[in-house]
Amino acid sequence: AAQCILEASMRPSEPEYQMPESMREHPYWDCSSFPVYWSADSEGVSGASAEIHYGGAAVFRLAVPKDANISLAADADPLVRTKVLAAGVAGAAGEVVELSPGASVSFPGLREIYVVQVNVDPEGEMIAPDAALWRMADDGDAKKGWWAGPSRGSATYGPNELSGLQSPAITLPAAKDGLELMFEAKWDMESEFFDGTKIGETCYVRGWDGVQVRVLTYDAEGKEEKATVIAPLDPEGYGKGPHEASAIASFVSAYRSDASATCPDLSGWTGVSRGWTSQRFSLQEFANRTVRVEWFFASDSSGAGEGFWVNAVKVSAGGAAVFEGRESDFSQHRYGSSPKPGERGRHDGVPVVAALPAGYTADQNLQKVYDTRSAPWSATWTTGKAPEQAAKSAVDLRRAYLGWSYKAPVDARKTVWLHPGQEGCVLQRAPFRGELRVAFLFALLDKIGVSATSLVLRKTRPPFAVLNGSGLMLSSSPGVRDPGTHRFAFGGKGPVFEEGEDFLMCVGIGEERHLPADDPARAPF
Repeated sequence: AAQCILEASMRPSEPEYQMPESMREHPYWDCSSFPVYWSADSEGVSGASAEIHYGGAAVFRLAVPKDANISLAADADPLVRTKVLAAGVAGAAGEVVELSPGASVSFPGLREIYVVQVNVDPEGEMIAPDAALWRMADDGDAKKGWWAGPSRGSATYGPNELSGLQSPAITLPAAKDGLELMFEAKWDMESEFFDGTKIGETCYVRGWDGVQVRVLTYDAEGKEEKATVIAPLDPEGYGKGPHEASAIASFVSAYRSDASATCPDLSGWTGVSRGWTSQRFSLQEFANRTVRVEWFFASDSSGAGEGFWVNAVKVSAGGAAVFEGRESDFSQHRYGSSPKPGERGRHDGVPVVAALPAGYTADQNLQKVYDTRSAPWSATWTTGKAPEQAAKSAVDLRRAYLGWSYKAPVDARKTVWLHPGQEGCVLQRAPFRGELRVAFLFALLDKIGVSATSLVLRKTRPPFAVLNGSGLMLSSSPGVRDPGTHRFAFGGKGPVFEEGEDFLMCVGIGEERHLPADDPARAPF
């Protein structure tokens, strides 16, 4: 934004706000295309904001307000950093002030001002341990349950999920008949399939995504010892396909490091349940132990379905209730596939010397692609209210953005060929009586053999003479260091146009540069 201040001496002097010297007059964007609040049109703006994705920025321009005051809303998201850039006055350098929620800043006199906001969420590219894949939700038929489902803005659950919904620690009684886990479940996941794919020699795959129930056991110090997959008491278990196919492909990544994992460890529900189902599991082998029950959800690289619901969780012994789950009792745990510090990478074998904090995983599935943050801000200023007979101040001037005069697709690389002595022109019309202040040219490509581009204003009829008060303006093109953008500032030296007057803006090759392969006796081609 500092590059948008035309007068170099009025830009901030701090190095962090300056581009390399060769690029300071070549902004990366059209500064007039920012949301602009014209000081002559009103006396302020209220609650301006933008929904900003992680790492994204929003820039707002206040066009020469007088005695401006800018304030940030008290409820502004603190993870959106807001800085206010004010151009200097009387040749003095500009200044930058950062605002925290509820703070404000004032700038006396006439100042060009930019409000710059950036989403700096430190977890923007990570999934935190408490990020909710599992959450309490209605299934659409007025029945509520824990749901492993779509993230915000999506119709299906995400890809590459490995996440478990866990019960609190449950102390099971000593061996007794009828020690059971019961609950209701409903699921809508990627369709079952069978194409003969095998994991190992005899374990056939019957689906991509799935959910299985596991019992987590702990040692005397409370450290998890083992996760044991248990199967429903239903004779069909989790279900089977041709050749007794029972494995869910997505569970492979969860048990990759477990050499003792068997085909039953890869089994689970998949496909569609077609409504709520009642499920029963035996917990007899875990009698007299403290355990957690986990509903373990896994998806492959292309999530497809509404997900999995679980409700009415109960553990009983001989018909007597041992545990009846409440919403607040459960928690979730995300399983990351990244190696831990000290381990070796799975594919490259390189030792891992640093990793994300415990429980955090990289947002590989772009679950946060729809997450945005905002920080509303407001501004007030005074208008000049100068009488008609007096010279008006900058705050009273009418302004207009003429917009894109010509725009080519980025893949249309040969829309115009310009040779020395030729120009490409576009027709413009003045919206009111006034003069041009600044124009931008975006060429985007390296200009081989060209050391400067040019802009000139011409009449609209042959012989297209240069307009009085206008001359050839140049912008350097330093070879491969040319960023592809060129700014031409008129600085009050251009012609004055009457309302509705047509004129041509023409760009061309301002200066040529001989290349080593050029014939020195001939003009460059």
